[in-house]
Amino acid sequence: MLLVLVCTHVMLNLFILVIIQQFEKYYLPQDNMITKFKIDQGRFMDVWAEFTMNKYNCKKIKEN
Repeated sequence: MLLVLVCTHVMLNLFILVIIQQFEKYYLPQDNMITKFKIDQGRFMDVWAEFTMNKYNCKKIKEN
């Protein structure tokens, strides 16, 4: 019974993952907020690392 429940849960999650990926690929515009956020976050982390390493000799930026 446990095996059936685990397999069902995994298959359901995989199905949902495929649906979400296809939605993101074909139905979201290229200038959506998620894409802009990922680009801005990458730029922010690069600039933050540059300034903190130069001023305070920090080695790592935590994602939180």
